[in-house]
Amino acid sequence: MFAFFSFLLVGCTLCLQVSAQQGTNETVAVTTVAMTIVAVTAGTDREVPLGAESVVLPCRYTGREGAPPSVRWWKEPETPGQPRTEVYDVTNDLAHDGYLGRAEVVDQASLRLLKVTLADAGTFVCTVEGDGGYAEGFVRLGVQGCSPTPRDVQGPYYLRGVPHQRVVCRGGPYLLVKGTVRDSRCSAVAKATLEVWQADPAGCYKINPDRPSFCRGKVRTDAQGRFSFLTVRPGKYGSGWWQARPVHVHFRVTAPRRRTLVTQMYFSDNLGEKDPCKFCGSDNPSQLTKPRPPSGNEKNYKVGGTRYRIQEVTEWDIVLN
Repeated sequence: MFAFFSFLLVGCTLCLQVSAQQGTNETVAVTTVAMTIVAVTAGTDREVPLGAESVVLPCRYTGREGAPPSVRWWKEPETPGQPRTEVYDVTNDLAHDGYLGRAEVVDQASLRLLKVTLADAGTFVCTVEGDGGYAEGFVRLGVQGCSPTPRDVQGPYYLRGVPHQRVVCRGGPYLLVKGTVRDSRCSAVAKATLEVWQADPAGCYKINPDRPSFCRGKVRTDAQGRFSFLTVRPGKYGSGWWQARPVHVHFRVTAPRRRTLVTQMYFSDNLGEKDPCKFCGSDNPSQLTKPRPPSGNEKNYKVGGTRYRIQEVTEWDIVLN
């Protein structure tokens, strides 16, 4: 009798196989575990380059004959305790938000992601539930690379030939802006030139370089791709029929063998209700920065032979194509 029940238990076994491969028939890693009612498999980490045409996360299962099992792909949350995000319902061939047009099922229940982005990085879970029980397999997808900083409107106030100066706008209270310029492989870009211009605290753009509130300058990155400059918080410009734009700083970044980037940096604590510039990127999270109080040597920042008392510091990295 014991042997008979053992036979039935084996007959209900559900097998789940999870691995990762990139756009070819070559399997990178495979984990197969036989499961009865509940079991967990541990997948193998997978690294793919940013912008890869596709990456396949295989999920194969076998079980006793009967109704097809329910198969779904999920993504684990970045913050512990939060619910999983459903990626693809294999049983109903349905992709969810963020994966529409970028996800498809191949090879029974495997998930193929197209045009890999940084947002795809994380742990994916394939769940299979049927007459044989429930099982899930995990595989972590890593994405190597950095997403390029979005381009933005140059605007009418750009001037060529501004001087190299690390104090862009004078008068205080001073804001220290610092960051790193990288390429899409996340490598530092040395000797990149950043042209910076902005409105003064009253919301005016100046075109006379002899004015102390000219609010324009040019800086270069060091060997590690780092840059920094001093400025003041820009004011909002626009009145009357022209609704005031969110507070922002303009950048024009050039580097050898790189595509010139024209963009804008916005302050997340001063966006306002609506940007009248419909083509600007004030609603793009990668263009937002959040100032913080200075710490350590940042409190008295030295430029040349002069020390400046810093009220705020903001960090903003730039990625070039």
